[in-house]
Amino acid sequence: MLDQHRFSHEDEVRAHADVIEGMGELENVDRAALRLIYWHGRTHAQIAAELGVPVTAVHTAVARGMRRLAGHVTDRWPARH
Repeated sequence: MLDQHRFSHEDEVRAHADVIEGMGELENVDRAALRLIYWHGRTHAQIAAELGVPVTAVHTAVARGMRRLAGHVTDRWPARH
């Protein structure tokens, strides 16, 4: 089952580039929140303290950023069935 969802090395490189490109199109707070969570392992509370915003603002930024990033990536990478 997992094999059917494998990408070639070239596809992996293109997908990574698309994610980086999509990150660049996000609002600054959304990009910062996603980067701190997924690349630096911070919690929502840690990010809120670091950015000087309420935790609810971090929740919103993460949800909005993921939604926009997913839209960017899925426009380029339709689901494989």
